[in-house]
Amino acid sequence: MNPYEDIFLELEQGLLEHSDRVSEGIAQPYEYSDEVFRACLHIFLEALIYKIYVFSEGNSISSVAKAVEKLRDLVFQSTGINSFNLYKE
Repeated sequence: MNPYEDIFLELEQGLLEHSDRVSEGIAQPYEYSDEVFRACLHIFLEALIYKIYVFSEGNSISSVAKAVEKLRDLVFQSTGINSFNLYKE
C-alpha cells in the first residue's frame, strides 16, 4: 500500500469539487506556482513510472525513459516550461 494513498484521493476529490465550482462560475481556477507545478508533475511521474513498470513486467527500462522524455516534451510544448530546470536552484 502507498502511504500517501488517502492524501492523493482526498486531493483528487477536492480538485474535482473545485472544478465543478469553476464550471458553475462560482469559483476561480487555482493558480500553480512553478514549485507546486513541479510537485504535481513529480507525483504524476512516480505513478506513471510504476504503471509502466508493472505493464512491462519490469522488463523495459527504455519504456520508462521514453515516457519520461515524452512527458517532458509535452510539458515544454504546452507550457514553455523545461521540467528538467524545475529542479535546478
